[in-house]
Amino acid sequence: MKIACVSDLHGRVPTIPDGVNVVLIGGDLAPFGHNVFQMGWLNSRFRGWLEELRDRNVVVAGVAGNHDSLFEDSPQLVPDLPWTYLRDE
Repeated sequence: MKIACVSDLHGRVPTIPDGVNVVLIGGDLAPFGHNVFQMGWLNSRFRGWLEELRDRNVVVAGVAGNHDSLFEDSPQLVPDLPWTYLRDE
């Protein structure tokens, strides 16, 4: 099993090499900005990236970081995404 660990994406999505089975995101995934901006990015670019990985049978799990204000301030606005979000776990 191959695991890729990434963090501090701040709105960039990394290229994940072929053969990786699990991607762990250690926070600060969304770009800087207000909550509605972060929600839009999560629901568009980030969702597309997650779906590409899912098509490759890659499992993605992650946590929000200190710059991912949407997750803390307005968790009801966080889109339902194809990943395992670890909150308080």
